[in-house]
Amino acid sequence: MKKKEVDGVINRIIDEMGEKGSHFVVQSEIAFLSPISECYRGFCINPSQLDKSSFDVEIFLLPVYVPTKMFHFTIGWSLHSGIQSWNATRTQEIARRLARDAMPLLERATHGRKLLNALLSLKKDGVIKVLEAIVVAAARTGDKKVLQSAQKKLKEKADVINFPYWGEVVQRTEWIKDNFETNRDGVNNKLTEWKDYTLHNLEIDAKYL
Repeated sequence: MKKKEVDGVINRIIDEMGEKGSHFVVQSEIAFLSPISECYRGFCINPSQLDKSSFDVEIFLLPVYVPTKMFHFTIGWSLHSGIQSWNATRTQEIARRLARDAMPLLERATHGRKLLNALLSLKKDGVIKVLEAIVVAAARTGDKKVLQSAQKKLKEKADVINFPYWGEVVQRTEWIKDNFETNRDGVNNKLTEWKDYTLHNLEIDAKYL
C-alpha cells in the first residue's frame, strides 16, 4: 500500500469512529491522540508484505520520557482481525473494534498515575521496552516500589537475552533507581532531556503536546 492509500484508510476508520475519532491527528501514516501529554499513543496500519490489499492494525504507546530513536509499536498490541486479514473494506469493523478494545486504554494513558496504570495493565512483564517505560513512569509519579520491581525484572530479562542494546537500557534504568531518592532533581532533568530527544526523533510538533 502506498502512503496515500494508508492515510486514506486511516481517515476512513477515524470517520467511522465518530466522536471517538475526533481527537486523532493523522501524520506520517500514523493516527495519534492529541493532546499527547506524556504519551504518544494511537494506532497505525502495517501493510502486509505478502498481500498488497491486506494490513495489520497496530496499537501503540510511546511514553515521551523514554528515550526513543525511532517509531515502534513494541509497547502495544495488534488488533486481531479473526480468520480474515484486515483490508480497506472492513473499516467499519476496525472502527468498532478500536472503540471497544483500544480506546478505553488509549484515552486514559495520558500522564502520571493514569499512564503508569495503563502500562501495568498491558501485563507484559517479559518485554524490556515495556518494563523500561514502567520504570520511567514510576519515577515520574514517585512510586518507588513499582520502579524497583520493574527495574529488577528488566535486568533479569536483559541478562538472559544478552543483547548489547539492552545493556544501555539496564544502565539507564539502574541510574534512575540509584538516584531516585537522593537526586530527584537530577532524575527529572534527565527525563526532560530524554523527552526532548524523543520528540525530536519522532518529529512531534509541540502544538500537539
